[in-house]
Amino acid sequence: MKKILYCLIAVLFFHSFAAAQELFTFERIFPALQQPWYFDSPNGIAVDEDNFVYVSDTDNHQIQKFSSDGQFVGKWGKLGSGPGEFDEPYGIATDSMGFVYVADSSNKRIQKFTPDGEFVIEWKSGDSSTFMPMGITADRMNFIYAVNSEDQCVHKYTSDGKFVKKWRCQGYSSGASRLLIGISADDKGFIFVSDTHNHRIQKFTANGDFVAEWGGAGELNLPSGLAVDRNGYVYVSEKDNDRIQKFDENGKSLAIFGKGYGSGSGQFASPTGIAVSRRGVVYIADWNNHRVQVFSADGMFQADWESRGSEPEKFDNPEGVSADALGNIYVADRNNNRIQKFDPEGKFISQWNGENTPEGILNAPYGIAVYGEDVYVADTKNNRIRRFGLNGESKNSWGSLGNADGQFNMPSGISVSKETVQGAMGRQWLNRGKILSTVRHSNL
Repeated sequence: MKKILYCLIAVLFFHSFAAAQELFTFERIFPALQQPWYFDSPNGIAVDEDNFVYVSDTDNHQIQKFSSDGQFVGKWGKLGSGPGEFDEPYGIATDSMGFVYVADSSNKRIQKFTPDGEFVIEWKSGDSSTFMPMGITADRMNFIYAVNSEDQCVHKYTSDGKFVKKWRCQGYSSGASRLLIGISADDKGFIFVSDTHNHRIQKFTANGDFVAEWGGAGELNLPSGLAVDRNGYVYVSEKDNDRIQKFDENGKSLAIFGKGYGSGSGQFASPTGIAVSRRGVVYIADWNNHRVQVFSADGMFQADWESRGSEPEKFDNPEGVSADALGNIYVADRNNNRIQKFDPEGKFISQWNGENTPEGILNAPYGIAVYGEDVYVADTKNNRIRRFGLNGESKNSWGSLGNADGQFNMPSGISVSKETVQGAMGRQWLNRGKILSTVRHSNL
């Protein structure tokens, strides 16, 4: 299993930090893991002709790019409404020329990029005042198809954003839908759409003529992502069944991927986007597990690209990082309410959270600093500073909620010098817990 961590950049405060500055050069990432990235609710996923994988990292408002074996290549975007910015990007697709198309859902537009993330053009609905694109795909002629959750129609465009037509509006009959999410095109020019709330897949010609449908309650349960491979096989993610089904082009079920709900290898928690490479490798956005899973075309698990977790060496919003004199690394794993310790090469050593101590368990630890034999932690939601030994033994704590001397309101950053511990927010200079002086927010 691949393990992924934030690329944590730390400023380490030594007792001599007031001395002359030293020059540092990059050596490696701690822990010694392969990818400096993580996901937050990934939805769309696409593979280009060169087998690069693109993921719409929805709640991080960005696109991430990887090699076919999961090596991080690059990313672009941030929250915003300008060119190259996103607000909850959902679907993503690539065309035969290598261009990348993103359904920038909450910005109600589609954006087009080069494979390196350079902005090319954007467009909106063309003929409708309401537009929130979800799934998106490109056919072999490089026409772009987007499913619009506002009018429950498929919208067709040229590759430069010129509106061509739309079809299929809300309803229950064949050729109509209740909620559209996934869309994909095969090499014959047929368009497949996941009609989510009707629990079915519908098939159309490139001009929007209805061809066939399959599924229904009991056979599919909230179909979401959809992809078609070069042999015409159709892969569908079932968000409420936590599995993937593989069909032939006429809707005959051939295989089921997944081991049910969970966070283990081959298990899913609301899978969404699917992409299949020209080599037949299946990539699945495992939405609520914040990862991508990789399978063979016959459903054999191969790998996952994961970051979040509560097991050792995994993290949930890690924040502070510090090092001791021997080069061991300490990470404040905020949402897991713990500290993790690694050796200089990134090998896991231990973890602790203050359980079974008089001071109690950490609550969202943020800042961390090591000095000598002590580890100081900004115990943010407990509004205090904690002091531990290098192996996690609790020594003492100080602080409480308030504005008086010795009190804190959500302390975050922390640093240590030879004589003082400095905690923010609101700077307090302390001698191992004894107040020396305080500077309030209005003076910062």
